[in-house]
Amino acid sequence: MTYFAHKNPTVTVALQGDQRNQVYRLFVGFPIAKHHGKLTIPILIADCHHFQTPHYDGVALVIVSKTGYGHTILHAFAILPIEDTNHIAWFLQMCLRHGLDLDCALFTDQGPLLAAARVLFKEFKLRFNLMLCLQHIFRNIRHYFKSLFPKKVVTDLSESFTVALHNASMAETMESFFEYFMQMVSDLVLVDVARVNQVIQMALYILKFDPSHWTVFASRRIVDGKK
Repeated sequence: MTYFAHKNPTVTVALQGDQRNQVYRLFVGFPIAKHHGKLTIPILIADCHHFQTPHYDGVALVIVSKTGYGHTILHAFAILPIEDTNHIAWFLQMCLRHGLDLDCALFTDQGPLLAAARVLFKEFKLRFNLMLCLQHIFRNIRHYFKSLFPKKVVTDLSESFTVALHNASMAETMESFFEYFMQMVSDLVLVDVARVNQVIQMALYILKFDPSHWTVFASRRIVDGKK
């Protein structure tokens, strides 16, 4: 890493070892990150990926953006032993030290990154505009409610549900949000009344997400006339 950093002076590298002098965690930030919002569109996407190798069971955490042509741009990545609040909070702080402007919509899935953001706000008053990735919400719903959406089977019901939830997320008022949402629930119940309890549980699961993290109407500065 020292050699890599020496040959690439505009790259930020942080390597920490453990008590056995083995790799504990690693951060690498690329020069493009310092031009985020200028050479890329002003949104960020962060996600973790588990290593598919028997030699290391940690995770890779990446933060990316896109160009106006839709190309994915890697701003920074980290190799972490586990996906938890402590390591992700460290990663976010390293992104800031590298010069990445995090004052924009940051899309993620629910989990440790949300917890890390809460810790950083509590300890250092750092604010993040976190947005839940709708695709992750879809995947989690299909995972937790398999009987409603059979795995690897694309049905008209599955497609209509996807469209309905997307429309709800894009609603510009609270009234229209609940209109889309209740219509989606009604359509699911009408398909099979016997599954009404499962549909209700799924609806409650969706509503537990703070709407400011995944809907348009709640992400505005003024919601229902209140700042």
